[in-house]
Parts: sequence; C-alpha cells; structure tokens
Amino acid sequence: MQQGSLRIAHSESGTPMELTTGARVAVFRIVQECLTHALKHSGLGTAARVHFDWRGPGLTLHISSDVPAVTTSGQGAAPETRTGRGIAGMRERAHLAGGWLTAGPDGTQFRVTFFIPYGTRLGEHSGMGQVLENAVDRIGLGAGDVRQEAIGRG
Repeated sequence: MQQGSLRIAHSESGTPMELTTGARVAVFRIVQECLTHALKHSGLGTAARVHFDWRGPGLTLHISSDVPAVTTSGQGAAPETRTGRGIAGMRERAHLAGGWLTAGPDGTQFRVTFFIPYGTRLGEHSGMGQVLENAVDRIGLGAGDVRQEAIGRG
C-alpha cells in the first residue's frame, strides 16, 4: 500500500467496442466523479477499482472504493448523510448517453455500476486506460499521488 495516494486498480474483460464521442465523454466524466468521490469521502490512500466489461450489448463499468471506517468511539470518518449532485449528475449523464447507472454503499465498498450501449468493434486496445488517466489528471492528482495497477483482461 502506498500512503498519501489514491490506489487505482484497472481491469477490462471482453473485446473493446467503439463508443460514440458522447459516450466516451460520459465514461470519462463518470470515472472522474467516482474517483473524486473516493478522495472526498475516503481520503488519500484509499483503494479504487475500475473494471470495463465489454461483454454483452454494451459497456458495463464497475467502479468501487473503500468506505471509510467509523470506530465505536466516534473517531474516524462518519459517512455523510446529505446527497449532492454527484450521483444524480452521473445518473443524468448515463441516461442522456442511452444507458443507466446505480450507486450506493455495499458493505465496506461504495459501488457504481454504469451501462452504456456501444457501436462497432475496435482493435485490441480500447483506450479506456487513457480515459482513466485523463480523469485522474482532471481531479488534480499528480503522478506521485496515484498508483495505477493494471489487472489485465479476463
């Protein structure tokens, strides 16, 4: 584990398919919002997992991050009960791109699942790793603040 960083594990499964420009922007913005959420609510040093699943009729994106622990003494990060525009904005973006999005806590993880339909087949390299890198850059993390782990294709 690397302290003072956002640890991102990236993986893909299936054969990459072409996404429209609007769909690629939606993927980028949703990944960006999820990583921002992980930093805001869990802090630096948290683990985030981003999986692009190309099997089926569209891209399914699974993003999860650790939920901060709350100790019995009341110390630690307490989960916020307010709702902001983050999740609502991601749902709207997914809907406008022809897809859907679910988000919420699941035990010790906060999970986001996003589906978006795609078009024609691409080559072996999907470019989603670049989308992930661009999202990391946009939330203001430098190369020293992020450790990205490529898990591979399954």
